[in-house]
Amino acid sequence: MWAIQAVSCLLLMTFTVWPIQQTDGQLTLDQMRIVATRTNESHFDAVLKSILKPRIVGTASHAEVKRSIITELKALGFGVELDEFNQKTPHFGSLKFTNIIGKLNPEADKYLTLACHYDSKYFREHAFVGAVDSAVPCALMLNLVKTTESALKLLRNNTDLSLMLLFFDGEEAFRKWSATDSLYGSRHLASKWTTAPYVPKTIGGGKSMREIDRVQLLVLLDLIGSEDPKFYNFFPNTRNHHRRLSKIENGLRTHKLLVKGSDAKTGSMFLDQTLYNRIEDDHLPFLKRNIPVLHLIPVPFPKHWHKPEDNEANLSRSTIKNVNAVLRIFMIEYLTFCNSKYGRAPESCLQ
Repeated sequence: MWAIQAVSCLLLMTFTVWPIQQTDGQLTLDQMRIVATRTNESHFDAVLKSILKPRIVGTASHAEVKRSIITELKALGFGVELDEFNQKTPHFGSLKFTNIIGKLNPEADKYLTLACHYDSKYFREHAFVGAVDSAVPCALMLNLVKTTESALKLLRNNTDLSLMLLFFDGEEAFRKWSATDSLYGSRHLASKWTTAPYVPKTIGGGKSMREIDRVQLLVLLDLIGSEDPKFYNFFPNTRNHHRRLSKIENGLRTHKLLVKGSDAKTGSMFLDQTLYNRIEDDHLPFLKRNIPVLHLIPVPFPKHWHKPEDNEANLSRSTIKNVNAVLRIFMIEYLTFCNSKYGRAPESCLQ
């Protein structure tokens, strides 16, 4: 217990003084070391266990997972909003979908938005728990918050930029992937937020904007958790952010801060390369509305994608820990240095 309290105090002191130590909006090596090693595996395991079950929209287990995510967000001190709607689907008729929105500071004007989908795909032939698709990404997002609570406490009252966790419902197709049978939750929420006006409190001189424009950057996590993933950049306007992920990983590897394990290969995960191919996922409704997107999905897809073997036994724990460490640093850097209190105004952060 003492060790945990000591690390928490050190983390809090580091986060309190780091704004005056920053160089070009990046953490120092000592700060990176503290953030990278700030883990809570028991929390991750508990959250993953609560999600890792068949969670087809409309089923009792789907409702259980939804309640678990909401309960965890509230326990972490996030304000929770639900976007609920009914829509007709193949096989199951009209179903109720629920997007879950968690906000560190519900009064903020802009958000770094981490997103995943929490439903699982329907297969008539077999049960499917979807470990990488997308139980691990959802558990990882919640764990990122848990392991950085001390830092987020200092950032909680920021009103220009804050953190949003977005759990989409109904990403998976019920029959065959199409424009109408897929992305149910993200399509609905993007459409809803596009037509809703918002008047900012601290930025833009009070000029009205769309609710969807409060998403400063959408970071979509999908198919994460298998060994040796390769994450590429997909969009020119967020290439610098993807490049930062690559540099963070390289720095952690150089200073031996990445986990080595029998299930983790030594190759780079975040590659400073661009692929100009179209992967259909929950980011598309936001991309079409000019929201900057960082799409973190491995190419090629994991070998157990949409197979019964996409389960806990085939997860790479070492890879998950390393991805978690990289994202933890990226998240704290962005929230700290892309707000007017400590760094740049959110409007200029993507330039």
